[in-house]
Amino acid sequence: MLKLMKYELRKTAFSKLVLLVITAVAEIAFLIGVFWKKDNILAMGIIFLVMCTIFGVIYIGIESVNVLHRDLNTKQSYMLFLTPKSSYQILGAKILENGISIIMAGAFFAALAAIDVTVATLYIGGLKEMINLVSSFMEVNWSVTFTPAEAAFYFFGLLASWIVFIVNADLSVILSASVLAGRVGG
Repeated sequence: MLKLMKYELRKTAFSKLVLLVITAVAEIAFLIGVFWKKDNILAMGIIFLVMCTIFGVIYIGIESVNVLHRDLNTKQSYMLFLTPKSSYQILGAKILENGISIIMAGAFFAALAAIDVTVATLYIGGLKEMINLVSSFMEVNWSVTFTPAEAAFYFFGLLASWIVFIVNADLSVILSASVLAGRVGG
């Protein structure tokens, strides 16, 4: 099973590497804005980091559904199903690798956000001032109040719901390729 998961990880490794490079560029912009006290560059870095987080996790899930669809509906990966592994192991490895990739990306972005908040607190002056600044910004602009624990809970809750959504999409692709294969509209 681990060899199958490693194979699936290799299939999508390039796009994950591109996401990592884009995130590194956004992080460099954030750090330049913090250390050189350039608020415009800091704001752009924060915006791009948030966009990388949102679109990166979404893209990882959608790409895995597309890979599964391509594997089941084209002759591109027929050799995979000729290995001495059962179809359940192959499909399970695909779904597990996808879930692990989404969780790892979410944990990476959460750790990066924690590090960036720590760096930003040094820029602003302290943790309490940073939390007050973000809370007042959220309250004034969107009438939302939150604590850091609530923010982490919402983030990982959204991550879990995205994994459930992607697993449902995988199930629909599998059903479409197996049960509805060869039928009109299937």
